Amino acid sequence: MQAQIFSSPELSKQIFDFKGGSLRLIEIPQPVRSCEAVALPDYLLYHILEGHKLFFSGNQRWELVAGDSLLIRRQSAVSCEARLRADSPFRALSIHLSQELLDHFAQAHQLAEVTGAQTQNAAILQVTPGFKNCLQGLQTCFDPQALVWETLLAHKITELLLHLLHPSQQGALAVCAEVLSGRRRAYLEMLAGAISRPLPTEEMAKTMGMSLSAFKREFKLNFAQTPARYLMQRRLEQAQQLLLTTADPVQNIALGAGFENPSHFVQAFKRLYGQTPGEYRQDWPQVA
Repeated sequence: MQAQIFSSPELSKQIFDFKGGSLRLIEIPQPVRSCEAVALPDYLLYHILEGHKLFFSGNQRWELVAGDSLLIRRQSAVSCEARLRADSPFRALSIHLSQELLDHFAQAHQLAEVTGAQTQNAAILQVTPGFKNCLQGLQTCFDPQALVWETLLAHKITELLLHLLHPSQQGALAVCAEVLSGRRRAYLEMLAGAISRPLPTEEMAKTMGMSLSAFKREFKLNFAQTPARYLMQRRLEQAQQLLLTTADPVQNIALGAGFENPSHFVQAFKRLYGQTPGEYRQDWPQVA
C-alpha cells in the first residue's frame, strides 16, 4: 500500500485512502496567508505538527499550534487560514472520516446518544498521552522506510476512533452528536434544506410529523436553541465563508444564504460580527 503524492512549490500532500476515509500529510514549505473554506462531506480531524493555523465559523475561532487537534463536523461552514512563520514550514495530519465509518463504529461499540448539547461545528480535542501516541503512530505511516498494509492502517484508525469518541472527549461527542442520535440526524437532514430558503417553523414541525409545541420542545432538547436561532446562525456562517472566499456581490450572498431581504442580512450580520458584510470583507486581510 503506497501513498498518493501530490506536490507543487506551494503545497505537498501524501494520501493513504482507507475504507471510510483518508489519511493525509500536508506540508507547506513557504510562508503563505490565504483564506479557504472547508466544506466537506466527511468529518475532518486536523492535527498540527508544525506551524500555526486559524479556523473560524461565525464568531467562533480556534487557533491551533503544534500539538493541537481540531475536529470539524461534516458539511459545516468552517473556514481556515494558515499563518506561517518565515523560518518555519507548516505540517499537519488531515484525517477524513466518513459518516458511514463513524456509524459502524458507534453501533459496534454501542456508544450512548448525546442529548441536550448545542450542535458544534468544531471542537478542540483533548490530546491525552494515549491519543498523542495514536497520532504519532499514524504519522509514521509516511516514513519513507515504513511498510503500510491496509489491515494495519484499519487497526490504527479504529484505535483513533476509540480515543476520539471516548466519554472524556465531550467536544468531539458534541461535534459527532448526529452519529450518536438518529433523531438528531433526521433534524439535521431536514434543516440542511432550510438554510438556503425560508422555511416556517410550522412547516418544519409538519416535516418531522409533530405538533408545533412538541417540535419546539424536542428541538430545544437536541440543539439547546430555537429553530429560528439555529437557522440564522447557519446562514450567517455560510455568508461569512462566501464573503471571504469569493468576490460575489453582498446582495447575491444574502440571497444564497437564505435572506430574502438584503438589508435584513446586513443588520443580522452586523449584530453578530460588529461590522457590515462589506466592512468585514475589506478588513479581513488586516485581522491579526
